[in-house]
Amino acid sequence: MHSSDYCQVQLSSDQYFAKGSKRFCFVHPHKQKLCIKLMQPQEEGNINNENNRDIADYLTLEKMQNSALFDHIPKFH
Repeated sequence: MHSSDYCQVQLSSDQYFAKGSKRFCFVHPHKQKLCIKLMQPQEEGNINNENNRDIADYLTLEKMQNSALFDHIPKFH
């Protein structure tokens, strides 16, 4: 991803809908069908490692070019 692919959004508690073991989930304020997942505070350094690992896993699956894989995996934006 390129830095121009990112935009800044403002989240509120109204958009919060779930908490996983590592992330808080919010409805995207401008695109209601998308969610934004934010890392919960953890030890310093773990946040980037976890996100980078998730992105690498997603890109590996994308390269397999098997659309059935994404029947149960949400698209990463």
